[in-house]
Amino acid sequence: RGDQFLEVASQYASTSAGQRALFLGAASLFAENRYEQAQVHYETFVRKFPDHPLAGTAALGIAACLDAQDKPDAALTAYRRVTEQFPADPFVPRSKLAMATIYEDQDRPRDALNIYDELAKGQIYGSSAMDAVNRREELLQRHPELTPTNNVSAVGSPPALTTTNLDMSPPAGAPDQ
Repeated sequence: RGDQFLEVASQYASTSAGQRALFLGAASLFAENRYEQAQVHYETFVRKFPDHPLAGTAALGIAACLDAQDKPDAALTAYRRVTEQFPADPFVPRSKLAMATIYEDQDRPRDALNIYDELAKGQIYGSSAMDAVNRREELLQRHPELTPTNNVSAVGSPPALTTTNLDMSPPAGAPDQ
């Protein structure tokens, strides 16, 4: 399928349909585990259409391709680029979660914890926040030395967020489901 989308992208390159086909071609190649090829087409999309509404998602695709190719340092740089170049993109939290996962794989638990804390505080009702809270709990179980305490050395540290103390109730005045 990826090749079919890319054929349409080539034939209709100057149209919005061609732009979408290029993005869909890259996404299809990724789904087909053809990560190097997908990366090339995501890079082409971002380069040619930096202001397109899908440019941030394509940049995330580049990072995911690098991650899938087991290039963690390059992936980390690409995920960071997503957060810096496309800060309003709805996939920024997913990019940050991926960065935290790489940090965990690189035995950098404090860096991962910082991201989990940031996400948990910033999007109380989002799925990324819940993922961050869950991953944070798992990380603290593996690295209890990172658990915040109430002693003087932890002044200024955020309180521990857990699923038991995270208020997941709807806002006041919200209609009942």
